[in-house]
Amino acid sequence: MVIMDDYRYIPFQGKTNSKRRWLPVFLFGMECTFRKKWTTFLLVAAWLTAIIKSILFLLLTQGQLDADLLQIQGERYFSKTILSMIYIQLPWLSLILATVTGGLISDDLKKGAYHIYFSRPITRKDYFLGKFLVTFFYSFLVVWLPVFLFWTHSFIFSGFTQSPNWYIVSKDIHFMRFIQTLAYLFVVSLSMGFLLLMFSCFTKNSRMVTLSFLAVFIVGFVLEYVAQNIQKLSSLHFSSFLGNLDRIGHSIFLFKSLSPGLFWISGGVVLCLTLFSIAFVYRKLGKIIFEGLA
Repeated sequence: MVIMDDYRYIPFQGKTNSKRRWLPVFLFGMECTFRKKWTTFLLVAAWLTAIIKSILFLLLTQGQLDADLLQIQGERYFSKTILSMIYIQLPWLSLILATVTGGLISDDLKKGAYHIYFSRPITRKDYFLGKFLVTFFYSFLVVWLPVFLFWTHSFIFSGFTQSPNWYIVSKDIHFMRFIQTLAYLFVVSLSMGFLLLMFSCFTKNSRMVTLSFLAVFIVGFVLEYVAQNIQKLSSLHFSSFLGNLDRIGHSIFLFKSLSPGLFWISGGVVLCLTLFSIAFVYRKLGKIIFEGLA
């Protein structure tokens, strides 16, 4: 019997680090995803988008573009820029999760790798955590890191410029805004990561996982567009996953334009879907262990 030790298959010698048994699953998952030919291209494209957004922000706040926009937005300009940075990166994150990490569980089901993974001492919880951390890593790389680099250069430039536009922006840069950003990024990473793992449990075909995961966001985008043209509130407003994340983001950043009811409903939809995804994946893994290793 062998298990995954480090990130290679080697004979198990009876020793393991009980506190990091998820690490082999995570490292091997990262190795497999980086072998895919589209990974580097998608990461570079996502980062180029974030860099262009940052450059435009710097040009605008230096008064080289339309400075009147700053006066209209007021001290909320920085918060709205942070949100727009996240929203620009979310489609890239969806695409990367679907194409790069879509086979995290489905490929194991197809190749029977769970016979090795679930050999003691690696447990269902270790496997589940290791797979989720792969999705969280890409979320950090595509969304978290660009946002916090944006925070960093915003602090630097706001301290070294005498532009009056920066005075407006700097009033919106404070510790509470940082906590709100952290909270929203966790909501995005947890919800999308667990949703991807649930789709990866449905089938052994990783291409079907990719298409199904992308279809959820594409169909949701269309329904959200239709809902915006409806005068009264309807269920269509909450059928878009990204639309719900949009409403949660506005509420977390304390924008008064969004009613509390919309926030709680959108948050409830995302929370229920996330909890259902966790329960589904965990139960599916238990079924695999019972049927495959009995």
